[in-house]
Amino acid sequence: MKSRQIKKRSIIIDNMQYVYSVTEYTDDIQIRVYKNKILILIIHFSYPESWGIDVFRLKTTEMLIRYYNKKYILDEKMTELWLFQEKELFEIYLEYFFTDEDSEKKDRYLKHIQQYKHPKQNNN
Repeated sequence: MKSRQIKKRSIIIDNMQYVYSVTEYTDDIQIRVYKNKILILIIHFSYPESWGIDVFRLKTTEMLIRYYNKKYILDEKMTELWLFQEKELFEIYLEYFFTDEDSEKKDRYLKHIQQYKHPKQNNN
């Protein structure tokens, strides 16, 4: 069930236009990315994951699309990801959102997401 959605926004990466939205659901927060009006990517963030990663920030979506273009674009189908499964992307976000001075905050964040896992993660 949807609880809140920001309106769709446009972003240009490597001369290609994408449209994305961020939606809060009961179990998680999703970023949905469209290219030429076709849904190409959904990524799920647990609420604990989004505590340390600002999912509403444009830079978060930019990093996500660049990661997708590097890893998944050749699939030519809609890709659905869960952040807890994408270790490389998670590391990219950690590096961006936590500076060396934030090591204590980063440690708390990492403990927090281990304690409160994504609902899908608990089913595996």
